Amino acid sequence: MLVNLLKLIIFYINATYFNISFSTPDANDLKYASFDLLSAILGSGESSILYKKIKEELGLVTTISSGNYTLRHSGLFYIQGTTVNSNIYEVIYKIIDCFVDLVNGNFDQDQLQRVKTEILLNDIYTNALLTIILLSCFTSGSEIDHTSTTQGPNKHQAHSTPSTRGPPRQQEQQTPLGGGGGGGGGGGGG
Repeated sequence: MLVNLLKLIIFYINATYFNISFSTPDANDLKYASFDLLSAILGSGESSILYKKIKEELGLVTTISSGNYTLRHSGLFYIQGTTVNSNIYEVIYKIIDCFVDLVNGNFDQDQLQRVKTEILLNDIYTNALLTIILLSCFTSGSEIDHTSTTQGPNKHQAHSTPSTRGPPRQQEQQTPLGGGGGGGGGGGGG
């Protein structure tokens, strides 16, 4: 057990994290969809080209994936992973080989069908999730003050107690990401 722990520690000391990225079309350019397909075939899941070739067959990496962020003014395609320091150049060359093969159409129809299904299921899930979030926002907002519609122009006074005159405090609105307004992250990928 101690030997395995030492091997793990040595690996993490010698690990190299890499990220290869380049600019892609923005959200207004429909070409972005081809980069979504490219990233999914290349590096999404255990049946992807990079995972099968570079991780399983060659054993050069411990993690590898790819993705495409489609943004308003530009996009970003990336390939990222973890390898041992001594393998980094070989990993980069193999990634380039896989990328060139894929761009030249060297992939089978099963991979394309898998990716189409993944993207379709992801879209269905995302749309369902957004629908649930929007419905919960509208539902919770309409339940706040049902009685106020029948109380006339001075509706806030009916809800006041002697110690708290004036309008009731507004509740903090939830954003779709679960936060209480302000910034936030979110994303996707891969």
